[in-house]
Amino acid sequence: MELEFRWWGFIAHLNRDVGCWVAASHPEAEKFLDAIPEPWRTFVKVAIGVHKWAFNQRMGADGLDMHFNWGGFCHWIGPIGSPQRC
Repeated sequence: MELEFRWWGFIAHLNRDVGCWVAASHPEAEKFLDAIPEPWRTFVKVAIGVHKWAFNQRMGADGLDMHFNWGGFCHWIGPIGSPQRC
């Protein structure tokens, strides 16, 4: 992963291996989410699922770019290279 800083925030460049790992399911790590009380657990699980889906849909042949503003909000996800799902 590489970070590129801009005046509006930063861009996280993920290579294809890391991007596909992030988009994959990790049941052992998702067990930790069960410690979050409802209704927040549902919101967190849905947000994680939406982000994993978006990462997989926008994956490129060479990786993925994610644009974040300084508040931490991801406002753009795009492929590096030609679009190619995991």
